[in-house]
Amino acid sequence: MLVLSPLLVPLATAVLLALLSHRPAVERRAISLAGALLFLLCAGLLVAEADRVGRLSVALGGWPLPYAIEFAADRLGAAMVLISAVVVVAAVLCQFGAADPAPETPVLHPLLHGLLASVGAACVAADLFNLYVWLELMLIAALGLLVHGGGPRQSDAAFKYLVLNLVGTLLFLVAVAVLYGVTGQLNFAALREAAARPEIAAALPVPVTLLALALLLKAGAFPLFFWLPASYHALPAPLLALFGGLLTKVAIYALLRLLGDVFAAAPAPLYQALGWIAVATMITGVLGAAYHWDLRRILAFHIVSQIGYLLLGIALASPAGAAGTLFFALHNMLAKANLF
Repeated sequence: MLVLSPLLVPLATAVLLALLSHRPAVERRAISLAGALLFLLCAGLLVAEADRVGRLSVALGGWPLPYAIEFAADRLGAAMVLISAVVVVAAVLCQFGAADPAPETPVLHPLLHGLLASVGAACVAADLFNLYVWLELMLIAALGLLVHGGGPRQSDAAFKYLVLNLVGTLLFLVAVAVLYGVTGQLNFAALREAAARPEIAAALPVPVTLLALALLLKAGAFPLFFWLPASYHALPAPLLALFGGLLTKVAIYALLRLLGDVFAAAPAPLYQALGWIAVATMITGVLGAAYHWDLRRILAFHIVSQIGYLLLGIALASPAGAAGTLFFALHNMLAKANLF
């Protein structure tokens, strides 16, 4: 059950907060903080257990693997869950202060913990469709938080966030369908085995490229990153820290998991193209930050720039590059949340 804690703990907290929506704001904040701290405790235990045994796995749905819905946590996924927990605790604590808190409506904390449940589940998802589901639920919760407050500025930001992310959603779903048609599998381990077979590997470049494009869009890579600085600036400080620290990094984690592990034998031109996209993302992000004077937009463009550094590590297609991407992603999640 420890593997499911990144999903179950924030989901239970969100349901409890929704049921207690009539309670005073101070009580809702206290319950939200207690849920975030419990999530942090479970994440610490998950990291310790993953470090001890290497990989934890649970299969749901009453089917044998690889057809069951599998959740699995190795050191990579557990580390992402732990840093996400730290960021969420910091964001909830920031909500207690007077420095630009989000409006304390009954839906704020349920949406926040719903977002956390989606992030946690995406980090321990072990099949492609499961990952797709949690990425889309993360999008729904993020849109709810973007329109939270109900002003025209928030609605405009949410619309910009939605439009391009829906394109990514469509690309991802098409890629999942084609990969299933080619391999007959969606489980990561089964896909890894299928990709090693020459007769299947020849048909994989197109769907794997579509998959990479969808995740690049959700990560805010060049050239379709404009939704990020156009939407993030409308958020209050605690939610801005949460978005800036977590959301694009989940897409980077998924890219690292897929291109660095499941489809590690992808054609070299794909990694070369990813490298050039990484360089363009670095440069345009910095230029965008230099152009603006508003601190929120400057930091939003710096998110874009640093996505480029993370992508470059994946593009190197080596254990050292993957390790560099992981180390910088974990560091950047904390640093960017603290800057906001």
